[in-house]
Amino acid sequence: FTYTAKDPSNNTSNSATLTISITDSTAPTVQSVSSTAADGIYTAGDTIPINVVFSEAITVNTSGGNPSLTLETGSTDQVINYASGSGTNTLAFSYTVQDGDTTSDLNYNATSSLALNGATIQDSSGNNATLTLPVLDSSNALAGNNDLVINTTAPTISVAINDGGDGFLNAAEDDSVTISGSTSDVQDGQTVSINISSDAGGTPVNSTATTTSNSYSVTDLDLSSLNDGTLSITADVSDVAGNPATQASDTSNKDTSAPSISLSSDATSLKAGEIATLSFTLSESSTNFTESDIFFSGGTLSNFSGNDTSYSAQFTPLEDSISNGVISVASSRFSDLAGNINADGFDANNSLTISIDTLPPTISVAINDGGDGFLNAA
Repeated sequence: FTYTAKDPSNNTSNSATLTISITDSTAPTVQSVSSTAADGIYTAGDTIPINVVFSEAITVNTSGGNPSLTLETGSTDQVINYASGSGTNTLAFSYTVQDGDTTSDLNYNATSSLALNGATIQDSSGNNATLTLPVLDSSNALAGNNDLVINTTAPTISVAINDGGDGFLNAAEDDSVTISGSTSDVQDGQTVSINISSDAGGTPVNSTATTTSNSYSVTDLDLSSLNDGTLSITADVSDVAGNPATQASDTSNKDTSAPSISLSSDATSLKAGEIATLSFTLSESSTNFTESDIFFSGGTLSNFSGNDTSYSAQFTPLEDSISNGVISVASSRFSDLAGNINADGFDANNSLTISIDTLPPTISVAINDGGDGFLNAA
């Protein structure tokens, strides 16, 4: 500035100039680290902007390198590069979540995690910025300003259909089926999508269940719209972050058809000393068809044998009899492998009749002796 002076006689002196120089020697400092991303859970591929705020406007010179910020992201810490902000007090970085990253509250790795890498960060007076970040547990740290959860771990899921453990759903079971399973790394309230289809066609059944304590279950499913055949059951779920579990699957067999039986004999009639071989042919395999399931009269059964769908026995007629032999298998005597009970009763091929004649013939003889019991010379 310029000034003059006057003496007592009011004479003005020549003007004089005084210049005062004020030098800024205060280095810019980091005030806070934060993100404009909404608090929540993020997974692989998501992008999170991160801002580093300084105490004053700064200029970034990247001719020698690019500043970076190291984040604490689990077993592999991610290093993200400066993107923009030179000339302002806020430097912008961008973090893209990578597979394998994980943290319950995203933060930088240390107070020294902001690095120049050959760049310079200075204020307008040329003061180099102090790069020390707020202490990790302070309110000005990234974790203090935001609640950003990083979760890229894929959850798991299993599924099972309750078919009684025999691998079959029968006619008594297919309208009230339970499907359940377990999960890992899946939060409560997540939706499990369930699909059931048959390789023989029919209308697929779709349902949902809700996870609770890493388990789920849906009951009373009606699978009657599916044709008998091999059932395929699948279950899908994702965690809150959107990470999908590998689809789980299970199989069972739907068989709601009641088994039937047909009888045949190698003989239609028997006489004394003859035996008929009987054949019992089932429409489906059975493990509980026994000799006691067979009704017979007019003879005896022996040598019962067989398995799966084919059985045989021998029928021996009663002695001194002309009563027909009758062999039959009634309803509700045996079941197929799915547990369906036979229900075809005494239809045409469930019973057979064999003509029996084991009664020996009779003969009489008489001599004409005149009735006196003597034959004389005449």
